[in-house]
Amino acid sequence: MAEMKSGRIVEWRRLSHTLSLFRVVARDGARFPSYEAGQYIATIERRQGLKIACPEEIAYRLGYIDAARLELLGNAMAKNAYGRYLLGLLREPLVR
Repeated sequence: MAEMKSGRIVEWRRLSHTLSLFRVVARDGARFPSYEAGQYIATIERRQGLKIACPEEIAYRLGYIDAARLELLGNAMAKNAYGRYLLGLLREPLVR
């Protein structure tokens, strides 16, 4: 089980090679502060090179939108890291 400085993951489910679901609680069992959860998510995204809870990626991988629509969405945000991430998905093989 992965551990953090002030919390721990109590549930982790891998939904696909790019999608995971997990629940984090504080070490004392109390509710995990949202700012710390945000820092944890940012750390995972930075280390893994993946986005967490990216609705456009999920829609694309599940077939709700096609590559043309994903490209349109990515181009609309191409000046920021999120848009570049979406455009980068088009260079990878599509795994559903």
